[in-house]
Amino acid sequence: MPIPRFLKSRSTWSLFVSMIAVALSQSPPVANWFRGQKVTLRVSKECFMGHTLGDPILQFTVDIRNVGGRSAEFTDIDCFLKKSTGEIINLPIKAYLQSTPNSQSSNSFTKFPITIVSLRPGERWNAIVTGYNEWNEADEELLNTIKTAVFNDIRAQQVKVKWTDATWYEAESSHVKQAMDFFNAHFKITQGQYVLYVALKRDEQVLAVAAYPLVIYRHHIDYLRSLADDYKWGSGLLPNFSQQRGDLKLILNRPLSDADAARGYAAK
Repeated sequence: MPIPRFLKSRSTWSLFVSMIAVALSQSPPVANWFRGQKVTLRVSKECFMGHTLGDPILQFTVDIRNVGGRSAEFTDIDCFLKKSTGEIINLPIKAYLQSTPNSQSSNSFTKFPITIVSLRPGERWNAIVTGYNEWNEADEELLNTIKTAVFNDIRAQQVKVKWTDATWYEAESSHVKQAMDFFNAHFKITQGQYVLYVALKRDEQVLAVAAYPLVIYRHHIDYLRSLADDYKWGSGLLPNFSQQRGDLKLILNRPLSDADAARGYAAK
């Protein structure tokens, strides 16, 4: 069978080679084709713990990097503390904070919900994240009742005098007792050895797990409990009343191996 004339043309083969070159230029490097999908997850050495009327809140920075050859997406960051005696405190990540410029040309932090984050090969993503459990409907209703009562108590005293930001007023003792009772019913942190597990997920698929041992000492518990002493002022209870004491700083120990972290997370 004779070879078609167009296949003998040098211009045809030049055009064919050019088409291949254009296609390859729009594709990831050939080396990436064989690297598959892989992301790494690391957590800052320091984390900060507080609580909302006893329900723990944990804040730390995550550093996520796509070291694979394909784009990677994640939709969830799971987080929990597991005590050496088996108790688990769930602290799922609901949102993250990232620095954004404001009108004064300085940086401020804006809160974003975690929906879908996509990373191309070689890209990294880091942000401050906060883990906490949401209240059930009954607790949410009771909590709002307590906050409203405390706010009304304090506000009633403010309007009677020439109020300044430097002046503090106590809520009624009966309402403070309600807040303390709620706190005592929900504060479950105890001293001991824990492991912090953080998992990066795409829907139900686990992409990466990091695990860090930490120790919560007796003085840590005392400090967390002391935050509730300021409820009578509205501090740590009402959004417009600044917290008088900072959150507790905890130091994470050397991370577990990736294999041990994955096994520990799967055994939850």
